[in-house]
Amino acid sequence: MTAPALVLLFALLPAGPARAADAPSGPAYDANAAPLDAFSRDLLSTGGYALRADGKVWDDVADAPIARDAMPDLLTRLAGARRLKALIQLDQIFNRYDSERNLSDDDRQAVRALARDAWPVFSFSTRRDYRSYFTPQELETLDKVPVYAPPGLPDMTDPAVSITADAAPAASTGPLVSITAAPPATSTVSAASVSAATPATSTSTPVSITAAPPVSVAASTSSAVVPAAVGLAAAGAGAAAGAVA
Repeated sequence: MTAPALVLLFALLPAGPARAADAPSGPAYDANAAPLDAFSRDLLSTGGYALRADGKVWDDVADAPIARDAMPDLLTRLAGARRLKALIQLDQIFNRYDSERNLSDDDRQAVRALARDAWPVFSFSTRRDYRSYFTPQELETLDKVPVYAPPGLPDMTDPAVSITADAAPAASTGPLVSITAAPPATSTVSAASVSAATPATSTSTPVSITAAPPVSVAASTSSAVVPAAVGLAAAGAGAAAGAVA
């Protein structure tokens, strides 16, 4: 890693833990009422904080205890600083070699120590990069270490007071009133009286209407018959006139 890159990485490191003067005001954190895990205590001690007998986590710089609601943010910053510091130191070792396979025994042991110390704050993807530096037996132990997550405020409050469900409403001391739903009324109407009426049958005689057959008139016949009939009628009239005379 080049010098400018190192300067940039160190600049990204937290300028310092959240000091009590800058932390949210409130009751001091009490480690006796809400004990911290071993790794959280180690982060505090290496970060310049003292755990006192009365349970207060004391900041010597601000000369004041850490507030209870400021503890999660403080532990998050301390964990991030340890992770970034370890990654920078590891990168400095690797940059001295052309290949990771050429590491000296001393530098290999240094990589192991740095990775083991920062293992709780390494993500799962970062852990995969350093698994090859440990034996299967060592990995079996390291794999049981969870990724560190600072305890939240609900985990740091004073011992909770047992809260039970509201008591059931007191039973009435008056006489019990029995309310029975009335059975549905049963209809006594017989089936015959509600049978559907038979539609009336018509007694009138149906009228049959038959269409008259169409009259067929042939054009050739009518043209010949009409003149003949006229001629016969004229002859008959003439004979009748002669007989009268």
